[in-house]
Amino acid sequence: MFAEILGEVAGLERVPVDSNFFDDLGADPLVMARFCARVRKREELPSVPMEDIYRNPTIRSLASALGNTVPAASAEPPVRVAVEQPKPVRTAGYVVCGTLQLLFLVGYAYLADTYLREHLGVSTRARSSRIGWAVMSSPEPVDSEAAAGLADVRWNDGGDDALALQAAWRLINTAYVAYIKAARVDPHDPARHGPGRPVIVMPADGPRYTGPIRLLISDLPLSAGETFTEALMGRAPAPTRIGSTTQGAFSDDMERTLSNGWTFTLGNEEYLAHDGQNYEGVGIPPSLQVPVFTPAELAQHQDSALGVPW
Repeated sequence: MFAEILGEVAGLERVPVDSNFFDDLGADPLVMARFCARVRKREELPSVPMEDIYRNPTIRSLASALGNTVPAASAEPPVRVAVEQPKPVRTAGYVVCGTLQLLFLVGYAYLADTYLREHLGVSTRARSSRIGWAVMSSPEPVDSEAAAGLADVRWNDGGDDALALQAAWRLINTAYVAYIKAARVDPHDPARHGPGRPVIVMPADGPRYTGPIRLLISDLPLSAGETFTEALMGRAPAPTRIGSTTQGAFSDDMERTLSNGWTFTLGNEEYLAHDGQNYEGVGIPPSLQVPVFTPAELAQHQDSALGVPW
């Protein structure tokens, strides 16, 4: 069954059960992420995370690891499908914007800490946001059941994904695939993408915080604010997302100029999470749904996300 599904998503007529997904079949991480997503829709099959794909890169080893059986190996070679390599699009201005957003994140963590101590009676020295200061001053990873980090990206209009990933580096203890990004390569087929590029988050060499995290989200952020949220989805322990579903605006901008001199931009990429799920245009849902910046809360100087019990 796994071989049949992989053949469908990778455009292969035959999938030998002992052929390596990447070296022999020519699949890339984006293809395998779509394979995981397709498997997840089959109720009779176990879910396949991307981590298992890298650990067990053949149909036989994957099925064995998941407790399934496969037929005898086939000697017939696979049929490969060539895909055009897209060119990445970047804007230097994102670096400055992303730096300002990161500083805003740290500053808001400090303000949130002050609010929790003064208005909610929370002992922030032991339990609140260490992203703003404890992480930056501790020589070793902070990993305590009594501690809880707070990150707020509810008002983040994007920036540089690289800076968002560097912030995530300070919050993990193990490397993993944050997401897989691929650009559209066919103007007549919006579903066709080039080879996926896995983006890995690596633990920072310096101080980092690895305990529980509360991540405040909303439908306002885009770009790096979205990718920071998606990058933390593969973290252990997973963050508790509080707020409302995000906007689902991950893609970099592809800029073009019309014949009359007007310029426009379009999102031409998709970002697949570590489990193969595509949140582009859909958004990442919260773990706990609470109001975000409603007129009533703003008028009363309240923030429901900060009032959720720890």
